[in-house]
Amino acid sequence: MKQPLPFISSALLLSLLKLSGCTSEREEQISAVDSHVGMECLAENTDLDSFRCIASKQSLIIPCVDVNPKCEYWASMGECNKNPQFMKIDCRKSCLSCISLHPDDEPQVAFDDTRVEVLWHLYKSQEYLHAKATSNIANLKNCGNNYAECTHWWAKGECETNPRFMKTECRLACRTC
Repeated sequence: MKQPLPFISSALLLSLLKLSGCTSEREEQISAVDSHVGMECLAENTDLDSFRCIASKQSLIIPCVDVNPKCEYWASMGECNKNPQFMKIDCRKSCLSCISLHPDDEPQVAFDDTRVEVLWHLYKSQEYLHAKATSNIANLKNCGNNYAECTHWWAKGECETNPRFMKTECRLACRTC
């Protein structure tokens, strides 16, 4: 699993983008994000040249912590692979199995007409995926969205309108994992 990438405030992000010579269109997008109070941006890569921005609701984020103080030791003994169902949930920090708001699937977009619903649904999706992983750790790999627009489409009612496509291609957004 990938290491988590750093969070960066949207104000600092705008400054970095101006320094890097980004296009005015990109700056306008970031300014639009910056206008939403409480926004945080997650770097998509270690070069810090691409970000995904989300509303900050810390109480909804599943913390990336080890439940047991022995987790680090157990992980060093290979228990993350030997006993993944327990370790990847209760020792998620040591096993690098923390669930981000954007799991290793297609980064989700938030258009203006569905922004609030999409951002809220991303938090709820994290909680849903955590619950699914608690019952079956394979869900961490198998439950995702194949399109950037999946959560937007969910907000537009497509899970019910177009279930055959949505429930296979947008499993996390439609809660069909």
